[in-house]
Amino acid sequence: MSIEPTHAAAVCHRFRSGRLELLLIRTSDGARWSIPKGVIEAGEKAWMTAKRETLEETGWDGAISREPLATFHYLKPGSGRTVLVVAFLLELFHQPAPGEPGRQSVWLKPEQATARLRQGRDDDPKTVAELEWVIDAALARIGLPR
Repeated sequence: MSIEPTHAAAVCHRFRSGRLELLLIRTSDGARWSIPKGVIEAGEKAWMTAKRETLEETGWDGAISREPLATFHYLKPGSGRTVLVVAFLLELFHQPAPGEPGRQSVWLKPEQATARLRQGRDDDPKTVAELEWVIDAALARIGLPR
C-alpha cells in the first residue's frame, strides 16, 4: 500500500539575464525560508495545488509541469507532524497580484537558495536534506548541473 501525498509544492524558477533564479518564501511564522506549498484540496489535482499555492503565497504565475518532480517529507513547524509533499517545477513569468501579507519572497541563485533553506532548521536536518534533494531534482530537470 502506497501513501498518497497530502500536500503539493512548487520549485519556482525563472531565467533572468540568462541566469537561473529560484523563488523562496518565508514560512507563515516568518522563521524560515521554504518553497510554496499547501494542502491538496478534495477534487484538486496536486499540480493545481502547487500552482494555486504559489499564486496565493507569492502573487507569481507561470507554466507548471504536470509531471511530478519529486516527493519529500516535510516537518510542519510547531506541530511535530511530518507530511508527504509532491513537488512540481513551475517557471514563473509574471506577478499579476500581490502575495500573502507577511509572506516575504526572494529570488536567489540556486546555491544561495540552498543556503537560505538551511537557515532556522538546525534542529531539523531531515527536512533540510529533503529540500536540498528537491532543489537538486529541479536543477537536473531544468538541465543544469549542481
